[in-house]
Order: sequence, then structure tokens, then C-alpha cells
Amino acid sequence: MNQDVLPVLLPTRPASADRAQACAQLGHPGATYNPLLDKTWCACGAVIRDGDHFEHVTCCGGPLDRRAS
Repeated sequence: MNQDVLPVLLPTRPASADRAQACAQLGHPGATYNPLLDKTWCACGAVIRDGDHFEHVTCCGGPLDRRAS
């Protein structure tokens, strides 16, 4: 491997301002659960909780489901 070449790490895509505001208005409900870490992230990523607190806010017609709007 060429030591002059460094790997490129892409940042995660930030949540849109509208989505972050809507997430905050809903109290940052759990949107993504990772069972390996046993943590739940809200839709905008501002709040991380221990355990499974997943709610269907970003799917199934929930308030942050882009298909529902």
C-alpha cells in the first residue's frame, strides 16, 4: 500500500434544517436503533439514548416520513 495516500473519510450527511427542527419539536424520538451498540439515535442525530427506543417516526407514515408529506 502506498503510504503517501491517506484514506478518505466522508462525513455523514447532516439532517436538513427542517427535519432537525421537526425532530426537536417531537422531543427527538428514537429513529434508528443499533443492536450491536444497544443505542438509539433520533432522526437528526442530536440525541443518543441507551437501549431500544425506536419509534416509527421516519417510516410507516410517521410524522418525519418524507413519503407522508
